[in-house]
Amino acid sequence: MNDDSEAAAKLSKAVHDIEALLHPPIAQPATTQPAPLAIPAPSGSKVNRFCSIVFIVAIVNFVAFLIGASVLRGDAVNGKTEAGRYYVADHGKLTEVSKAAFTYSRFHYYTLWVTHPMAMICALVCYVPKQSKRTK
Repeated sequence: MNDDSEAAAKLSKAVHDIEALLHPPIAQPATTQPAPLAIPAPSGSKVNRFCSIVFIVAIVNFVAFLIGASVLRGDAVNGKTEAGRYYVADHGKLTEVSKAAFTYSRFHYYTLWVTHPMAMICALVCYVPKQSKRTK
């Protein structure tokens, strides 16, 4: 009977060793600080809602700029003023417009330089997935 208990003990140890190989323990990180370049996503619906609004505004602003440039047949940034006349340009083709249309086109172009970076920052803050815990 002593041989049976020794055999059972060896079998139990072998099963334990196999389970340890199949399911290694998950290593816990040494510190709870985020990785140096990781940007923790803020929690809360107010931040996520703000980011969603910024994205919508950026998309609407870009589409409105495309429509405006299409209607004016160019934009003022690529255009020019010459002898009191205002021209918008599209791929080198100049179209004369009023001063108000020229001013609108230039202003609208510069708003893209505000809304697009804001949308990118919101993407980093809100929509970059959190780094998952790595398991070995």
